[in-house]
Amino acid sequence: KPVELPNAISLNDVPKLPYNKTHNDILEYAYSRGLLKTQYNFFVCDDLMMKNRLIIPFYYNQEMVGHVGRHINPPTKETPKYVNNSQAGYVFNIDKYIYSDRDIVVVTEGVIDAILIDGISVLGNSMNERQIQQINSLNKRIILCPDRDAPGKDLIRQAADLGWEVSFPPWHVDVKDAADAVARYGRLLTVASIIKYATDNKIKSQVKMRML
Repeated sequence: KPVELPNAISLNDVPKLPYNKTHNDILEYAYSRGLLKTQYNFFVCDDLMMKNRLIIPFYYNQEMVGHVGRHINPPTKETPKYVNNSQAGYVFNIDKYIYSDRDIVVVTEGVIDAILIDGISVLGNSMNERQIQQINSLNKRIILCPDRDAPGKDLIRQAADLGWEVSFPPWHVDVKDAADAVARYGRLLTVASIIKYATDNKIKSQVKMRML
């Protein structure tokens, strides 16, 4: 269902407007993450829950159906890094693949990871049945690129049980996810390594999973 994003300002318009430190900080954060090199639209908003957050809209059939706000510098451990407004079963960026002739789709946990490698995101470290059905319906080679942490193990188990491939590229120990890999190696090398080190061997995936 379409939703609105009230009081939002396009990140592209921030340099054209009177100086606002908060907006400028968000712009610099987006630049530091390499997001300004992509074709994706981002927003800022001064509403209480969205202040100091980079707002990433969720689209489906060219309509906004939700969004997530990523805090650029959480002041406390209690401050959530992400404020998510998504509908049940939504898969980020999946509509781009429905009519695509691409053979491979890379699934990530985080939205920023998906944007930087032009993949899709399940918005977390587990999937519900509707998300699984949508991804399977693409009829493509599916490769999961999980985050390198303990919470990602549940997603790896799900993918392995579904017969999907799971990728464990030999990235540097400081690289925790696909977004970090893009920052370190660049987009093309990151995507190439994800494909190269993908496996559909369930036992191998379980062994690699225990090393996270």
